[in-house]
Amino acid sequence: MVTNEDLANIIGRLSLREGESTRYSTSSLNTTRIDPFLTVVAKLHCPRIVSHDSIASHCRNIWSVRRGFAVRPLGENVVHIKFNDHIDWARVLHGEPWLLDRKYPLVLKPYDDLNVDFESCPW
Repeated sequence: MVTNEDLANIIGRLSLREGESTRYSTSSLNTTRIDPFLTVVAKLHCPRIVSHDSIASHCRNIWSVRRGFAVRPLGENVVHIKFNDHIDWARVLHGEPWLLDRKYPLVLKPYDDLNVDFESCPW
């Protein structure tokens, strides 16, 4: 079991790689079909680049959502996640922190139509 102190230590060691940004544009997504109340943008803090399919697979295992979700890539270790159910969306968004492989934090931010800023973290 990961304690809050362990999580704080993991987060304290995070840093950006060369060329990596804290802001990601979602303008490439087809925004006419996106319901912002069921959508998040997620960033996996991991030293290696992980495919969006792998992130989705890990999330399916740790979230156990009832109605599923779809994942689209936005950048290196950054994905757009569209939930099919409001209860699943709310539980996942407010159930942070999430760790993949028990050590890599996945930071979720609500979709805001244009840009998502990963400069700060709610926990």
